Amino acid sequence: PVYRLRAGPNGERSEAGCYRFSMRYLLLSDIHANLTAFEAVLRHARLKRWDRALFLGDAVGYYPQPVETLALLRELAPEVALVGNH
Repeated sequence: PVYRLRAGPNGERSEAGCYRFSMRYLLLSDIHANLTAFEAVLRHARLKRWDRALFLGDAVGYYPQPVETLALLRELAPEVALVGNH
């Protein structure tokens, strides 16, 4: 995306006078209340930088820790959170 800014945070100025910069998203889906796996994914993701989190659905179902999984997901405050089919 191109945004009109006075100063670019990490980009170069284009010919149109705009700054280009990248935004990193953390995409999550199909957790299915598997807290152990979710925590492992977050440990890995925290080694990287992301600007926004997006959750694409299926937080609960199949595994035994839906309450803890939802609490951890809420802490991330995803920009978008879809329900999914579970």
